[in-house]
Amino acid sequence: GRLATRLDTPAWVLLIEVFIGLGWLRAAVEKIIDPTWWSGDVVADFLADHDDATLPWYRLVDEAIVRPGMGLVLVYVVLAQVAIGVALVTGTRRELALGAGGFLNLNCIALGAVTPSAFYVLAQLAVLLWVVESRLSPSAARPLAAVGAVTGLVVAAASLPFVSTIDPARVIDDPAIMLTTMGLLVTAACLVLLHRPDTQRANATYVYS
Repeated sequence: GRLATRLDTPAWVLLIEVFIGLGWLRAAVEKIIDPTWWSGDVVADFLADHDDATLPWYRLVDEAIVRPGMGLVLVYVVLAQVAIGVALVTGTRRELALGAGGFLNLNCIALGAVTPSAFYVLAQLAVLLWVVESRLSPSAARPLAAVGAVTGLVVAAASLPFVSTIDPARVIDDPAIMLTTMGLLVTAACLVLLHRPDTQRANATYVYS
């Protein structure tokens, strides 16, 4: 039954979930076998390398949570990556996995590491929108879409003042312009969902996992 449900998933959703799930598992294994991860050196070097690119509003999070709780952060990241990877590859609790994965990616972007997190975020959000359209009734989907639209605007508004370049060769490395762009795209997608007639909703039947 589980396999049949998995294979009944739209092909594009299955492709994204398995690809991203394997990516999370790869990242987890990389950390598990690396002694410098557990010593905290990897994170310390990462923070130092991206210090200039970290968004100003995220420095409060970095200084209040990440650095003081380094030991817990190291364990949390690995456990989260394993759980997200397994969930996405198997299609189990995909909503939680997609949300948790997006959260980790957004933290990386805010810290200044845009690639590949920005692309992971957009792919995971696309699958989440499919879940909302195919699983929820219009009365339940519209409030979530409204929250998503407002959240996208907030992220864009908080990031826009810190955009440092519009040079096409450099924008991919600017966390502020990437978050601004993603926030606006999320808002636009959610507005489309809000105004889409019920007869045009996704016709895929989504079985809750």
